[in-house]
Amino acid sequence: MAWLNKVTIVHPTDNSAQDIQLDDEWSAAYVAEELVSKKFLTPLGSDREEYRFVNKENDVEFRGDQTFAQAGVKENGTVNVAIRAKAGGTTRNERLESDYNELRSMAKPDGILSFRILEGTAPRVEAYEITFKINSIVGVGPQYRNEHKVRIDFPAGYPLSDHPKTICLSKPYPFHPNWYATGEWCYGSATRCTEGLGDYVVRLMRVLQFDTGIIDVTSSANSAASTWYTANKNKGYFPCDNQTIPHPRKGIVVLGEIKRG
Repeated sequence: MAWLNKVTIVHPTDNSAQDIQLDDEWSAAYVAEELVSKKFLTPLGSDREEYRFVNKENDVEFRGDQTFAQAGVKENGTVNVAIRAKAGGTTRNERLESDYNELRSMAKPDGILSFRILEGTAPRVEAYEITFKINSIVGVGPQYRNEHKVRIDFPAGYPLSDHPKTICLSKPYPFHPNWYATGEWCYGSATRCTEGLGDYVVRLMRVLQFDTGIIDVTSSANSAASTWYTANKNKGYFPCDNQTIPHPRKGIVVLGEIKRG
């Protein structure tokens, strides 16, 4: 893995160029999403098309699941963007790859979030163990713990008909209105098939922080925790952690202005 401090991306239609900073192990599909979010590229009007990248140095065109490293992109290299008809690949595989890249962009070895792969092979990971260094409540008092390990699995129907399943591996479990006494997180109705793992994990972290803007006592998974929270919500306990949560789609750093062709 290497951090490329400067790669020039050339637009497919007007030949304008944008210098960016990125990890050479990020997939082309993820980088394309980032460039759309940065408004250098526009969303494609058809789900039958996709952005591809071509390494100008060796004229290698790489697929969405391939990385910049696999295409031989180097520091100060130039990559042309092309629009192609979408080839094979399932929605599930595309999502798993995007999920992996989002989680990698959020994780730091000594940061608030780190992870290891339990099942599958990067970037198509089927299960993660994620460690959160967040001060959260695990019992009345309140009782606190500042590190929590969870396991996230992706059922067969993910992402179209099934949601990720998250269970806490650390005991005691979070004492939270939206966390079952069995250790499973009640992710709530906010979860949609369009929600990637990054945003899902952001919500999970806000739950662990007891962010009052995301606690739902009307659909409680733990009645005892809900009763305790309601009785104590004005005592200054919440939120119990104020660390900044990393954003899942701020990995690419845009360097300077777009250079028009």
